Amino acid sequence: MKTRIILLGFSALVSGQLARAQLTSGLVAYYDFEDLANDPAASGPDLEISATASHLLAVAGGKVGNAVEFTGTTGNFLNAAIGFGGGGANQLGESFTVSAWYNLDTDAASGASRFFVFEGSTDYDISYGLRNLVNANGYNDAQTYTNGAGSMNHNDVHVPGTWQHVLMTYQSTDGTTVITTYLDGIAVGTLSGSTAALVSAGIHLGNARDGSTNRAFDGKIDEFAAWSRVLASGEIASVYQAGMNGERVDEVVGFLVDVVSADPARGTATGSGFYASGSEVAVSAEPNPGYAFVEWTGDFAGQPADFNHTVNGGASATAVFGEDTGDADDDGLTNYEEIVLLGTLPDNPDSDGDQIPDGVEVDETYTDPLSDDSALVAFVDAKLCPDQAGAIALSGLEIERNPVSGQITLRLGLQGSADRTNWSPVPLDSPAFSVTPAGDGWDVTIPAPSAEVDSYILLGSRP
Repeated sequence: MKTRIILLGFSALVSGQLARAQLTSGLVAYYDFEDLANDPAASGPDLEISATASHLLAVAGGKVGNAVEFTGTTGNFLNAAIGFGGGGANQLGESFTVSAWYNLDTDAASGASRFFVFEGSTDYDISYGLRNLVNANGYNDAQTYTNGAGSMNHNDVHVPGTWQHVLMTYQSTDGTTVITTYLDGIAVGTLSGSTAALVSAGIHLGNARDGSTNRAFDGKIDEFAAWSRVLASGEIASVYQAGMNGERVDEVVGFLVDVVSADPARGTATGSGFYASGSEVAVSAEPNPGYAFVEWTGDFAGQPADFNHTVNGGASATAVFGEDTGDADDDGLTNYEEIVLLGTLPDNPDSDGDQIPDGVEVDETYTDPLSDDSALVAFVDAKLCPDQAGAIALSGLEIERNPVSGQITLRLGLQGSADRTNWSPVPLDSPAFSVTPAGDGWDVTIPAPSAEVDSYILLGSRP
């Protein structure tokens, strides 16, 4: 029994260490602002204080424990000497993540009426702050501004006197960096720019870059963290939730389950997050209208679209979606064609209600399945001839529709004349007269002109 207890304890310890290692993996900076020191779980340098010491460390009322409080004073900031993109020591590389909590004072003021949570030390290749853009509720509008990649405004997102979370990811691929900003765990916009242009030797906390240090923050900042990798969606949600729970980033215990969609335009995947070992997680792949679930790739390969996963370690999977080839209304068009390509109704074979099925309009009549052709149909109905025998009536176009099968038959007749005034029918069984299908039309053969008949007309007729 004693040995068993020791093994269980060891197992739990290893499990916790592995779980923590996932979120602390690549952690370069974690400043809790109890002092200037970087957390032991992070690999980067301690904070450097600016010459103007008008801030307070270890101020009560932080998001997690204590916080740092800035007073909007020009030249006041904390510098994190963590470079990216080749700048400084380049601890973050070209693909990285930064995260922070901030709380603007209700009576905030600064020399420039702009309040930077963080910005690059010498440039704005990374930048996030608040400013008054629409003046709806004071200085509560957030702005992501990045050199060479433009800016994103997030109007009226912050209520002064409350905490809000910001997280930014820099994903660099083939010379282009996509910058995504998350507010309170939700992606609110992206920018993209040249990777080579995004370089910094450090990050100012609580102020803008050198030369613009009148844009100082006035309020509290807490839990600044930076990773030398792009966090997965489940990790991003976990970082936000940790702050909401009053939990430190380096103490989040659990295993990461990360599920994504191969193409968000085709469907979504849910179930991502950090979970304790043994947890039951509902994982789901939900196709968008017109698409169908195909498969999971990765750790969930072979699973159905929706299933429960028992967490016993980290897992990563991608949901793949394809075209929905079903035909719910049996009109000859797939659900994908109707919903995505045509905009017709997948559960109604005649979307425009003109009695011509959608599939027939697309493939046979070449009319618009969303444009009502009732007038044309009424004309055709008026010209439908009864199924009866009798003398040939030369009354123009005549067609017949089989009431059982719906098949429509066009009946043609030939007339001849010697004077182009008096016309007589040419027998349909004449070997010199024939109508045969040819491609998208017909080949019509008529007798050669003679003294008795020098002109012919082809017209509809009743049999």
